[in-house]
Amino acid sequence: MQLALIFSIPNGGKRHLGTAIKLKASGTKSGIPDIFLPVANRHGKHGLWIELKVGKNKPTKNQLWWIHSLRAEGYAVEVCYGFEESQAAIINYLELEVR
Repeated sequence: MQLALIFSIPNGGKRHLGTAIKLKASGTKSGIPDIFLPVANRHGKHGLWIELKVGKNKPTKNQLWWIHSLRAEGYAVEVCYGFEESQAAIINYLELEVR
């Protein structure tokens, strides 16, 4: 049930100008992490945010602001490079055992 709550955030990437304008008007903000799992855990965290990166990319200044701010509000935030790191972060956050 918990994993059914995970969702991605429609930010980043190249878009048609019209689409970008509509997303901004709907409240999309730059720098917000890419994935959110709105499940509290046993360590008092309100949910898990994941910022996805590839290659040698690092979080931008704006992304670092969001990461710091979300952590200050009681959320877990992880920067992950690829599927395996993301999967491990989710498993660790939910304290699941891998079979």
